[in-house]
Amino acid sequence: MSGTNGKRWSSTLDPILVDPTGNLHSGITMPGWDGLPFRGTIPDLKDGDPKQPVQHQKVHIEILCLWVENDMKKYREICQVVANGYGLISKEDARYDEQKKNWRVFIRWLELFTAMEKGTDNGRNR
Repeated sequence: MSGTNGKRWSSTLDPILVDPTGNLHSGITMPGWDGLPFRGTIPDLKDGDPKQPVQHQKVHIEILCLWVENDMKKYREICQVVANGYGLISKEDARYDEQKKNWRVFIRWLELFTAMEKGTDNGRNR
């Protein structure tokens, strides 16, 4: 971000705003919950338990050069995650690179998952 006099400045985001469940970096468990992957400690829920996992999103931002094999593979994987119902594309912009005679893609997508809320018996940081 640019501040006054053209100098760069930035602010630090509170980690709780970035990862309110504390589970963004934990592995996923399949089949998950309610059709989505589950992140975090698997809860021991009883029938009728009012505390249920809820849906969350993890943001991914990529700039992919589709003439690069690994980038094309990553692009296909992202598209497959979305097709499988585990993600949503929130912004995609493709530009043709005249020099490379191929495409460069900016893609911002949301990985969908479920997790327990913090403060619940089965969530983190009670």
